[in-house]
Amino acid sequence: VWLGQQGLVWPRNLIPMCSPINAGYARAATALLDIPAAAHGYSVEPWDSWVDLPKELFRPNAWFILGGGSQAGAKPFDLMWARRLRDQVGEFGGEFFLKQLGRHAVDNGAIYHTRDLHGGDWQEWPRDLRVRDCPHVFRHLTSAR
Repeated sequence: VWLGQQGLVWPRNLIPMCSPINAGYARAATALLDIPAAAHGYSVEPWDSWVDLPKELFRPNAWFILGGGSQAGAKPFDLMWARRLRDQVGEFGGEFFLKQLGRHAVDNGAIYHTRDLHGGDWQEWPRDLRVRDCPHVFRHLTSAR
């Protein structure tokens, strides 16, 4: 709104983002869609439990970044949440980026051990979760010409 009041348009290479890390923030995240941007981003991390995100957020050129908590005392991060969100995002043509597994990853009810304390070493991850995409429109806008 402020940009429009100044006679300016939202820059095409700028992705507005928010962090819908729980149900309340998830509902508020729909306000981001009012920004006339080429892509919208959601940093949904760290999750302590599964969060049902509003269906309006799932669209082409939506970018979802997810990761487990890396701080001491972080709660378990269920890798099923990552798989479920990855699949939801893919259904609607959005992009998914798994940042890290976190300190306490769980897979199929069992602790998923990594040498890296943050679970950030991609080589230690299950192959199906090695996904780090960004919106196609953003790649196009920022690529060297």
